[in-house]
Amino acid sequence: RKKPAFVIRFFMQFVIIPLIGLSIVIGYTKDDTSFTKAMGLRLLIIASSPSYSNNWWCSVFQADVESSEAMAFVSTILSLSMLPINFIVYSRIA
Repeated sequence: RKKPAFVIRFFMQFVIIPLIGLSIVIGYTKDDTSFTKAMGLRLLIIASSPSYSNNWWCSVFQADVESSEAMAFVSTILSLSMLPINFIVYSRIA
């Protein structure tokens, strides 16, 4: 029943958000000389890392907190492999 939510979260967290971070890095490195490569790599790491603020928002809006916690747990486990993979792939592109 909740499988589409897990797939959407995985796709957003490990594909879309890192791509947005990559586009920001590419945009800033082309236009701004004060944006260093180290800053870009930090941004790529942050964009590929899991975020848990959604649990607070679920609590505020009385959403399904248990499902959010389960997705956060799965996301953390997956990030052990996906964070290094994303970092290697996107740092070579940037």
